[in-house]
Amino acid sequence: MNDRLKKMWSQQREFSKLHYDVGEMDSETREAKTRELSLALHHEVSKLVSAVNFRGHRQKRYDPDRDKILYEVVDSIRYAMSIANLWDFDDEDFEVAWNDKEEYLRQQHRLDQYRDWE
Repeated sequence: MNDRLKKMWSQQREFSKLHYDVGEMDSETREAKTRELSLALHHEVSKLVSAVNFRGHRQKRYDPDRDKILYEVVDSIRYAMSIANLWDFDDEDFEVAWNDKEEYLRQQHRLDQYRDWE
């Protein structure tokens, strides 16, 4: 998995270089670009939600668009990677943070299960 993540991370970094040079950015410019990319990410997540039945009050339901779901997830992940790359995080930083968050979420789940049991 790490080789695949490393390749995808690198591809996204190279794609971002076509649009802006992180090395030339000061903190204020990075913050502005973070806002821009975050809004684009929000837009992609909104398109993702539109691929499923999210309006419970509507009578007419439709089959979720699996292809749209997949490609909107990819777009969302790419924007998130762009934000991480903007702040000079790499695939190894991401993997460490993922593992930290995984452990935290598992511990939180165990605590929630324990509380529910009481």
